[in-house]
Amino acid sequence: MKHDTKRRTCYLRRLVQSRGAPQE
Repeated sequence: MKHDTKRRTCYLRRLVQSRGAPQE
């Protein structure tokens, strides 16, 4: 479940950046 957590964090981080402040 280590990969799952990392994948979820990446997904949540991407969502926040895309929904909060797009840096790309």
